[in-house]
Amino acid sequence: MKPYKPSNIATVNGIQLLLLSSILGAILGGAVLGFISQFVYLIVLFPVVLGGAVGTASTIGVKSGKVRNPLIAGAVALLAGIISYGSLNYI
Repeated sequence: MKPYKPSNIATVNGIQLLLLSSILGAILGGAVLGFISQFVYLIVLFPVVLGGAVGTASTIGVKSGKVRNPLIAGAVALLAGIISYGSLNYI
């Protein structure tokens, strides 16, 4: 069996869908956990939950947008992580 090599295909619509789902997931996840953290903050659990939420939103965007370029997907995931951290601390 040959090793996996991505085709590096990413359409403009796919990238837009990936950006939309990742950024919305990051903002919503950060806002919800930011609101909850005003009452109680579980120092290990909250970053794991936020990372899982943003990762799930990014995965949905990659699959539905058919983005096959790992560099673009990684860059958008990094951007979503920064946005989620910012929205968590903004609330």
